[in-house]
Amino acid sequence: MTAQPPVILVHGLFAPRVSMLPFQWALKWAGLDAHTVRLPLLNMAAVESSAELLRARVDQVLASSGHERCDIVGMSLGGLISLHYLVELDGAAKVRRMITLGTPIRGTWSAVAAVATIGPCCPAARQCLPGSEFLKGLDARGLPQGPEIIAVYGSFDPVAPKSRCTIPGVRNIEIATFPQPFAHQSLIASPAAVKALIELLKEA
Repeated sequence: MTAQPPVILVHGLFAPRVSMLPFQWALKWAGLDAHTVRLPLLNMAAVESSAELLRARVDQVLASSGHERCDIVGMSLGGLISLHYLVELDGAAKVRRMITLGTPIRGTWSAVAAVATIGPCCPAARQCLPGSEFLKGLDARGLPQGPEIIAVYGSFDPVAPKSRCTIPGVRNIEIATFPQPFAHQSLIASPAAVKALIELLKEA
């Protein structure tokens, strides 16, 4: 058994699972036991169904690692999936620390284009709209007791700006990102961001 708990990485909307591989390798290089989760095509399914898959993956990783709790890093929509898992699927008891990365906890207007073009095929995009029933429900439930929750966001991220990503009552951390058009993606790609996330995951 490793000293650090395993880390599960949850990718964002319109991103394949392999988009997390460079970040996963960086964490493994730093000595962390990092895993990804297989979600439906480009992560466009409803958050609720993706959270069920995350629950199964958490159970699988914990069983194989021997740890009782894991850490979760949710990129963008992945953070909403992770929060739903904690709040609605009793995941709080199995998570030590959860980090949201550019997660629009208050929704993002960037989802409008996706809803207008492929809305029927992408329930997740509708759930990301400000004021959606999903976000209202998540907010009404509040944060679970137990896991440490940290909200990380980019300084120049138009997809998920600071005003949409901060979470009251938890640590909120701003990280310098690449310039446009890669600000959002650089939360798992820029050396400064990866270094900061490794330090957060290695905290006692």
